[in-house]
Amino acid sequence: MKKTSQITYDSFAEMGYFYLLSPLADDILSTEELDHNDEIMLDIGRQVPIIGIEFEGETAKKIAPFSGKNKVFKEIVLNSGETIFSFRLSDLPSKQSVKHKNIDSVVFHFADNNYQEFLGIDIIDTKLYLKEYLIQQNNDNTDI
Repeated sequence: MKKTSQITYDSFAEMGYFYLLSPLADDILSTEELDHNDEIMLDIGRQVPIIGIEFEGETAKKIAPFSGKNKVFKEIVLNSGETIFSFRLSDLPSKQSVKHKNIDSVVFHFADNNYQEFLGIDIIDTKLYLKEYLIQQNNDNTDI
């Protein structure tokens, strides 16, 4: 059985998907648009706040080069001592960040002031998500 990649892209539909949780590990309760950017839709889960993220249009094209990849997050220890899981498309600085109105555990970053240049995601509450699914471990060359 073929495993689903963490990031997928359909060039015909110009849509991408980013799994924050292994497919079928949770139920989708609703799909909601991210405030400030209508090309980003969030699949809200029962056990975790965001199961996955749907990308459309130009935003989807930005994640297309990552299609087929797994374990793309990095574990970062902040100056405060807190640990986050972070994914970035590039090293550009974040000019704006936004959370879903009801979810504080995931932050979306943008390289512009108009929330159109998607840059990446930070998972703030790392206890909610499986590190083993999101982050490449030392000496770990397998995909989950």
